[in-house]
Amino acid sequence: MFCPKCGNEMRDGERFCEKCGAAIEENFQPNSEKQFNVTEISEKAMAKMKNLKAKISKKTVVIACISLAAVCAVFVGIGLYNAPEARMNREIEKGNVSDAYAIYKDELDGKKLTEKTLSALEKYAYSIFDEYSSDTEKYSSCMADYNELGAFAGIDDDFDDYYIEIGRKCEML
Repeated sequence: MFCPKCGNEMRDGERFCEKCGAAIEENFQPNSEKQFNVTEISEKAMAKMKNLKAKISKKTVVIACISLAAVCAVFVGIGLYNAPEARMNREIEKGNVSDAYAIYKDELDGKKLTEKTLSALEKYAYSIFDEYSSDTEKYSSCMADYNELGAFAGIDDDFDDYYIEIGRKCEML
């Protein structure tokens, strides 16, 4: 017979469980429905675990992983979009060179300009020349925009070459 409280195997006729100390009722019938059956409980637990495993299918795991990857990608994208260099390049592309330089001074001061930033500055510098080369009356505007670019001079030798070249072209107007 088994203890109805802890399932410990007991000798017939014992009044207390040796393991947990539970009192055994005098009218306790070892074959009654109240008897602790370890095998039956284990089988029920195993059946519940199998049902749980079935609910968590491979499809669910794949969907969870894809969702997690998408969330991570969004956070990385936001981080890259808000990175100082990206903001600076957007300002240059909009023609706000002084704002771009302010971002550089505040957040990137002393760092070498990247190829992408150099390319944006070069593109802007040439756009100045192209915009004003057809109208010599706008020379002062050309020089004002050119001087704005001068804030970036001395940061990078490659940019200095573009800056000097555009300055010469503006002077030829």
